[in-house]
Amino acid sequence: MKKIIIQAAFGTGILAALAVLSAFWVKQPDLTLTESIARKFESDEERKERLHQEALVREEQRRQEFLKQASCKPEKPLSKGEIYALAMQDYWKIQMNELWGAEEKIDWWKELGIFLDEIPSDINEKICQLERDEDGKPIRFGNKACYPWKLTEYDTFEKLQEWKDNGGKAENLEDLFGNEWRGEYYDPEKGFLQQPDFYNKESDFAVVQRDYGGTVWYPRDCCGLLSYDETVQNGLDSQVVYSGLANLSGKKNEIFKKMYFLTIRFKYIDYNVKSDSGLEYVVSYGKNENYIFRVFPVSSCGKVINL
Repeated sequence: MKKIIIQAAFGTGILAALAVLSAFWVKQPDLTLTESIARKFESDEERKERLHQEALVREEQRRQEFLKQASCKPEKPLSKGEIYALAMQDYWKIQMNELWGAEEKIDWWKELGIFLDEIPSDINEKICQLERDEDGKPIRFGNKACYPWKLTEYDTFEKLQEWKDNGGKAENLEDLFGNEWRGEYYDPEKGFLQQPDFYNKESDFAVVQRDYGGTVWYPRDCCGLLSYDETVQNGLDSQVVYSGLANLSGKKNEIFKKMYFLTIRFKYIDYNVKSDSGLEYVVSYGKNENYIFRVFPVSSCGKVINL
């Protein structure tokens, strides 16, 4: 098995860490020529101090942006089911948008020592075939493999394993998701995948999608919407993907109690960051992987606050 991770064991721990790092990443400002040269000659201590100061700035940015988004109020109150459907639609948009910025994130992870330099920064762009406008702004994926795919037939991980054990093969991710697993790709710009009445029960389909490092599997009971009290009761409050409220001290619970929380459960079934086809350890890799939990604050407007 090829290893691409340094300073960490290969497995669920590092994948979970990357998932959290993705949530906290803030687009880095463009560097001037002088700044670029200075970074090449900075000492280890200077680099550590620079990264520390940049982290403080990012935390304050997240705090201010969180408060802004958390204050959103819809024109008409939304039901819990409506908030769930909107939040899930927003979640899938976020997953796709994060792939658009994969090149910068991979470079950032290299700087932090998480990815080796040999990992191509444009690996996800190659797989997703990202199309840009004349100004270079991402507009769509040419390869539908990077959209979420709804699986109604191969809707359990056991069925995927059976497919693999029976000699199942595919040329690339789009062939795998669409032809082999007979899935239907979902464009979050065109409606809901999770319907309002799914907020408190298992859906009748699973979801699979390309991520930074591999292929992500969402089981039928992947997702739900909880109040803050329910989040605490289920022991998920420590999983909330947000750190910028630390400076608010006692106000944190006061703010959270007015919000809902989107719960997401998934696991990696393939770790294929080096493979241009997107295939490397399909299904067999996920056999021994644990599920990763992420919990996102959701505003009253049904928007996921993912900073």
